Amino acid sequence: MFQKLIKILTRAQFKNKHQLYAFVVLAIFSIASLLMILNYGDMPKNLPDRHTSNHKMQIKLQKSILEEKEVGCKLPVLDPFAPEMLRFNKDIPKIKCEGGDWVQCNMSECYVTEDILKTMSNVVCVYKDIIYIDDNNYKIGEPVRVLGDQKYFLNASDHVRVSCSGTPVNR
Repeated sequence: MFQKLIKILTRAQFKNKHQLYAFVVLAIFSIASLLMILNYGDMPKNLPDRHTSNHKMQIKLQKSILEEKEVGCKLPVLDPFAPEMLRFNKDIPKIKCEGGDWVQCNMSECYVTEDILKTMSNVVCVYKDIIYIDDNNYKIGEPVRVLGDQKYFLNASDHVRVSCSGTPVNR
């Protein structure tokens, strides 16, 4: 059968064998395409929306996760006051300063106390935020100068290092 086709095609006026082979390849491709169209012509016109299918899959996954019990890591129940746990607690020495506190903080607002403002003039405080990176490491923020009765607000941290100076009023 293939030889008959070649004889018919050779009767056509092809200049060389390359043109003949190109024609044969094109014919085979055309026939294969036609067969595919005929076989897959009855495919459904409405394919499911990709996003809808993805959403349905996520819902199924969430339901299956909720239904599964004791899958994955089970956290231990630990007594924080057991001797094994208390050995990790360390006593940190208290900071003792001479005289009274110059600065008082209420929530995130820090200011020089009224007693200091009455007994000192030219009060200047330098605030540096203590920024914790993790439990054992921290860094000191940039210094911020605050004069007299101005207030400093804690923004970057809940901890601050303060250094104040002033001139006694009696002098």
